[in-house]
Amino acid sequence: MCVKFLLEYKADSNILDNYGYAPLHDATACGATDVVSLLLEYGAKPKKFLKKRTSVRTEVIQYWTPLHLACERNFPDILRLFLDQKAPVNRPNNTGITPLHIAASQRCIDCLNLLIDYGADIEAVDDDKEPPLFPSIQARLLQHAQKLVNGRTVTMSNKNGETCLHLAAKLGFPEFLSFFLDNNANIHACDNSGNSSLHIAVIHMHKECVRVLLEHGADPLQRNEDNQSPFVLCTGEIAAMMKTFLEQNKKSVRAEAMDKSPRSTKTAPSRLRSALSPSQMAMRDGNNNKAGNLNFSGTFSGNLSKSPSRFSEKSPSRLSERSLAKKMLFDEQEEARLKMTKQPNPPMTVRMFQDQITDSIKKTEDEVRGGIAELRRLVELLKEDLNGN
Repeated sequence: MCVKFLLEYKADSNILDNYGYAPLHDATACGATDVVSLLLEYGAKPKKFLKKRTSVRTEVIQYWTPLHLACERNFPDILRLFLDQKAPVNRPNNTGITPLHIAASQRCIDCLNLLIDYGADIEAVDDDKEPPLFPSIQARLLQHAQKLVNGRTVTMSNKNGETCLHLAAKLGFPEFLSFFLDNNANIHACDNSGNSSLHIAVIHMHKECVRVLLEHGADPLQRNEDNQSPFVLCTGEIAAMMKTFLEQNKKSVRAEAMDKSPRSTKTAPSRLRSALSPSQMAMRDGNNNKAGNLNFSGTFSGNLSKSPSRFSEKSPSRLSERSLAKKMLFDEQEEARLKMTKQPNPPMTVRMFQDQITDSIKKTEDEVRGGIAELRRLVELLKEDLNGN
């Protein structure tokens, strides 16, 4: 074998090329278990990785240790060789991503089990403050997530204040929500914008997620930093579900929709209070001597037209109060919907940029595969024509 021949003649097993790859990186990427074993035998270091860029062409993958590569390519046999050599199981790359983060997003669970068996830290966070649990949610790998949950990770939040519940609600994964809630996740936890997981499920219109959250005790009247509740933000079938839930639990829908001020049992809602006329204020406060002959059955008495000018303006009846409440509810819901649609796009993050690149690559790969399939079909047709002739 050429590799063994070179190593016997004192070739450096840890030398880096111009792009930061060590021989161990290349052997791991190719899945060459025998070459990896030979390199380790001759002193190759599994913890070796590029600490800084050697050129503008250096890729992110060159900041990974061979352990990262073994997990990304799903080579548990090679990973075991590294772990048996006491390779640092929790060594992060330059963005804080550990091998466990990589294994958590891959369908093969063998690498994940190996890392956990060798003491990988399931609470380690990357630069976005996300533990390995979060990539497993994004990949919709419930079996992986079940191995990465403990009393701490189920309540951890990333730099945006999002917990595992927020992420599952955003992506529309009700089975993850049920699992996390059964493992003591905080259903009332809010992100940096004050949104609960129910807010997120409503905003992204995931009906099944809304149902699961309501069944586990989520509050549809909980307000975010914009003083908006999930009930105000919901529409369509979700709105009907929310209304039914509120009616069954005897919560006041009308008060929630009308008034955004803090709840108080001692004072009337501020908007309704300001709509009262001076005569109604006087009657409510017991100042009957200032109110004249007023009849609050819905109309004024006949002598009211001759009363002083401050009573000459007709006061709202109870029916008009209901109309006012309905109009305020409609205006508030329209304002909430317009505000949601006019929100500026969030700033582009490194993760979002990487996701866009990944999606673009996948799309290109699909187009290439489709083109190849079409070419093959044409070749078969040509062969049939030639055989027929």
